[in-house]
Amino acid sequence: VVARAHPEHRGKEGAVLGGRLNPPRDLTAYHCIGEERQVVSVLLQCANRADHHTVAKPLDLCPVSLAKLHGGRFGKTWYNSSMIWPRPLCPGGTIGLCSPAGASPAGAVERGAEALRRRGYSVVIAPNATVQHPDCDYLAGTEAQRLSDLNGLIRDPQIDLILAARGGYGAGKLLEGIDYDAFRTDPKPLVGYSDITALNLALASRGVISFSGIMATAGDGFGEDTLDPFSEASFFQAVRQESFVFTQPGDAPLTVHRGKNILSGPLFPVCLSLLESLLATPYVPDFTGGLLLIEDVYEELYAVDRALNQLRLGGVLEKLAGILIGSFNGFKDQRDEVLARGVPRLALEATPEHVAVVSGFVYGHIPRRFTLPVGAEVAIDSDSGQLTVMHSVPPLGTILP
Repeated sequence: VVARAHPEHRGKEGAVLGGRLNPPRDLTAYHCIGEERQVVSVLLQCANRADHHTVAKPLDLCPVSLAKLHGGRFGKTWYNSSMIWPRPLCPGGTIGLCSPAGASPAGAVERGAEALRRRGYSVVIAPNATVQHPDCDYLAGTEAQRLSDLNGLIRDPQIDLILAARGGYGAGKLLEGIDYDAFRTDPKPLVGYSDITALNLALASRGVISFSGIMATAGDGFGEDTLDPFSEASFFQAVRQESFVFTQPGDAPLTVHRGKNILSGPLFPVCLSLLESLLATPYVPDFTGGLLLIEDVYEELYAVDRALNQLRLGGVLEKLAGILIGSFNGFKDQRDEVLARGVPRLALEATPEHVAVVSGFVYGHIPRRFTLPVGAEVAIDSDSGQLTVMHSVPPLGTILP
């Protein structure tokens, strides 16, 4: 069925493909994946046959608006995982920019928005995205302002992706007020890293997948001249769900310090100090069997040691299938080299023998980095440097009761 689909198909709303069917009264399930092209499998309940289900033929078009029918208003999702995937961002979609944490320099949010518009997207800047807290200049507005912006974008059905302007500090102060029910009803990609790890983990704890990735302003984001082509490509690969295989650059091999070369489990990419700050709160997901991908910036080796020890004492590390190590950097002197050697050693010391330890992932506060889903099932092949997201879909033609 074509329903509010890609702009080139507008004017065909309600048209039915693949049989003599009346326009559907209820869209009971859908799934969007991408492997070279986007394919939509749509399960329809016919308007005139409430007990009849059929699957439409694959449509070689962008499923942005079909995806908007996900969840609460029209039905349910088919996944092998209990995690809810957000709908994919499609060309020409609408990106909402907000500042849940730190304040951006003057003009930075607008530069980020313009960079995204040049890439063909509509951009909505939240009302308080450029505001600075009147007393705490490290915050972008008051908690009420930042939360109002975030919930406004979550609740707006015209917003297809929520992009944080930057990290810094402050996202964790919003967790109690986020409208998680609205996010589950209309899941859309939320992207950010560093302090935005707080939002990523809180959503994962509520069963919703978000993305740890580049942002609009700081951290070599869209509004900066330092944006790396690899990082941009990884961002759009992730949020468009064009491919679920993420491959390390050829000059960045992975190193297996302990465990097998092939690992699988739910992936949790995090800024380590942010995860540490959320322990003993209700905003941390269950890490059992998980692959914890850690990174941080401007943290000396003793601080990483302290954080890993806190995770060990809290019983987090023993639950894992593996610790994956990204970048620990920021000093641009010998301390970065000390971190590169020391963090794998600390991870080995802090974890029991059954927990694999692999380092070298292009993830962190670095120009060239992955954008990755938080909470998704993945398989990692350390030999090939490939991380494959296990994002399943019912076979075409499946008949459900």
